[in-house]
Amino acid sequence: MPNDLTTRGYPLPHPDNVAREDAQRIRDAIQTISEDIDSMAVEPPIASETTTGDVRLATAAEATAGTVLDAVPAVKRVKDMIVAAIDALKGGVGPAYDTLVEIADKLTADDTAISGILTALANRLRVDTSSQGLSASQQSNARINLDMEAFGPAGVTLANGTDLNTLTSKNGAYMGTALGNSPSSNGCTLWVQKWGVYVYQRLNAHDLGIVYERWYNGTTWTAWVKVFTAANVATAAAIRSKTGSDLITTDKAWDAAGFVDLGVSGSGNLNIDCNNGVRFRVVLTGNVTVNFLNPKDGQNVDVTFVQDATGGRTVSWNSNVRFPNGIAPTVATGANGWALVFTGVYNANYAQWLGAGWKLS
Repeated sequence: MPNDLTTRGYPLPHPDNVAREDAQRIRDAIQTISEDIDSMAVEPPIASETTTGDVRLATAAEATAGTVLDAVPAVKRVKDMIVAAIDALKGGVGPAYDTLVEIADKLTADDTAISGILTALANRLRVDTSSQGLSASQQSNARINLDMEAFGPAGVTLANGTDLNTLTSKNGAYMGTALGNSPSSNGCTLWVQKWGVYVYQRLNAHDLGIVYERWYNGTTWTAWVKVFTAANVATAAAIRSKTGSDLITTDKAWDAAGFVDLGVSGSGNLNIDCNNGVRFRVVLTGNVTVNFLNPKDGQNVDVTFVQDATGGRTVSWNSNVRFPNGIAPTVATGANGWALVFTGVYNANYAQWLGAGWKLS
């Protein structure tokens, strides 16, 4: 019996076969075909980037979200999305610059202008670094533009006669001689500091050893005033003689108030210079007439007289020394003892001393 088969292996009937035999072959073929058809009814897998399978049309929401992997948008929707993205990128720019080529051409054409802008930006004063690398000229310009020009490190020598009232536009350290509106006619050093319209000047007068300062308010200068330092403290001699205008300290005031030893008196006029002090001590070695020289109005003077080893010395007074009831104090005459203590105050209106005295025994 011939056993013919199809290319898929299904049994075929044959003319030489008995009909009953072919019936069975036909039955077997039909059953096999049925099984093959059943197996083909299984749904294929869903396609992905790595798996072959069915692909469906994406919905409008899925196309907009762009997150699903098993669906494709329609061609029209893809085109619309691309056009919308390009429009968003252009941001409404005019047709002259709506392509990358046109933009590139414009940027290339403006290279010189852009280079100038970048150079100007590089010259702006930065606040994010302390080492910008500006030249000395650029640093000076920056300080001037900020109204904060720094002092010159070595100072500037001013021409003789330069008016200090004109130094109001910038900061600086200066030196000069015979300067206008200076408290000293000789050499000096000057510091100038400017804040807006206000100017501060501080001057060291070399010849006087005194420091002065003053202010400018944009319209007028204040007078120079002393800046008191150790060099401006009055000496005891200056306090006694009422000279100068220096600072009086406690120790110098007490030094000035101390007794001045006049030594021995000799005979005749005993001249006591009130510029030398306010308290005096003298040993009488002869008869004397007391005269007070260079008195100052309101000045108090105390004088103690001591007899020498001989004793018996007398004391008379200049006519401008007045005593209560016109009676001069008595002098103790004992050798080596206190002869007299005098105290008086000078009244310049009457050019007289108002005094009192007493002997000690």
